[in-house]
Amino acid sequence: MSRVRCLFEQRLFIYNAYIRKKSFKRCHLKFRRHFSGISVPSKSTIQELVKKVRETGSVVDKKIKSLGYCE
Repeated sequence: MSRVRCLFEQRLFIYNAYIRKKSFKRCHLKFRRHFSGISVPSKSTIQELVKKVRETGSVVDKKIKSLGYCE
């Protein structure tokens, strides 16, 4: 099964929609209306994204490179 990657704008939209509505179904509906023609992320994808943002404070995948100041 291939994994579909969301763009930054889509990730931000998903996170904001879920936080505002506190509902996966409403998040799906808002995503479908806003990004017509793009497959809607699964519930587990939304859960992973929300968890990641809560842990890291970011919707991007890239790790921040250490500048060596605190090492």
